[in-house]
Order: sequence, then structure tokens, then C-alpha cells
Amino acid sequence: MSTRLKYTDDQYVICPYYRKEAAVEIKCDGICGDVTTHLFQNKAAKHDFKEDFCKAYYWNCPCYITLETDGK
Repeated sequence: MSTRLKYTDDQYVICPYYRKEAAVEIKCDGICGDVTTHLFQNKAAKHDFKEDFCKAYYWNCPCYITLETDGK
């Protein structure tokens, strides 16, 4: 039996590299490939990360820093 994740987006996210999310995942523009997937231990951990980086200080996110400095 196949389980499919339901991905959504969040209109309040301000990070330019954020793409979509599921219960314990956040997908951003890819560092290697099309997307980078952040997989969290639980919903609370994902929520904390999202509040700290995706919705607030995204310029401190390791993914953002890598994407911004890659090739510069």
C-alpha cells in the first residue's frame, strides 16, 4: 500500500527558497538537485524551525546561507 504525503504551502513564509511542506517535512530550493528536504523528528520540531527561519530570520538558515553563497 502506498502512502502519499499531502503537501501544502504557507502564505506567511517569507523565505524566498521555501517551496512546500508536509507534516514533518519542509521542502526548499535544492542545494543538490531540484529540492532540499528538511525532515524533522516530529511536528513540534518542524514548527520551531519554520517559526525561526522560514517565517522570520531566514537569512540565518543553513539552507539559505548555502544557496546564497554557492557560486559567489
